[in-house]
Amino acid sequence: MADNFRASEITFLQQQNAAIFERMERCEGERDEALVLVQSWKDRRAEFERNFELTKNKLKAVKEIINNNSSEMSLKVEHLAQMAKQNQGLLTVLEQLESSK
Repeated sequence: MADNFRASEITFLQQQNAAIFERMERCEGERDEALVLVQSWKDRRAEFERNFELTKNKLKAVKEIINNNSSEMSLKVEHLAQMAKQNQGLLTVLEQLESSK
């Protein structure tokens, strides 16, 4: 009877051991899948961060172009105002010359 008890106890422990190993393998598989998913998200985040930096650099370049264009436009407007004033002065002189004839 003791041999029968030991045999059934050994069988029971072997079944428990097999069930535990099966659960452990399943958990390891789930862990591996989760690690792959985490790495995928890390790669995706790194790509977004690279794209964000590129976009920031492009925005900075566009702002510099806008500032340069704005400065150039201001200079041109100022130059046009001076030329308009000069033209007005020349027209006044021309009118005076024509009226004195």
